[in-house]
Amino acid sequence: MADFDGESLLRVIKKASFFEIFLISFLSLPFVFNAWLGVADKFNFLVRGKIWTLVGVLFAYGFGVYLMFLGNSREKRLQVARDQVVGYLTGKTFSMISYERVRANINSGYSDTFLDSVITAYPETLRRAILKGHKPGIAYLKEELEST
Repeated sequence: MADFDGESLLRVIKKASFFEIFLISFLSLPFVFNAWLGVADKFNFLVRGKIWTLVGVLFAYGFGVYLMFLGNSREKRLQVARDQVVGYLTGKTFSMISYERVRANINSGYSDTFLDSVITAYPETLRRAILKGHKPGIAYLKEELEST
């Protein structure tokens, strides 16, 4: 039998879509309920206690799905912003762009804090830059690597 590799499992989970994770977790829900019913039996819960145990498990499951959805939508938003910035820079053959220009030409709703989080999320592609006039900006690392 092969050794359990937690890192491989985490990579698979990270690559899975929100829907795939939801579907697998939803299909496993009856087994989870059964396991919690076994726990309730060990504590000699009455029927009412078992029902509340299952309600608690269902609430925790729903809350977990909600948190996964929020995390997934934030990650998607970061990916979209990265792709928009990289697409703009490569399309214009620029290597850097100011936050002001990002808001003017890509998306006016991107705050400095959000753009900082995009850079933090994708350090292999983007880095912080200071442009003329000490304006904060984004530099595309692939362009810099290709030119050196």
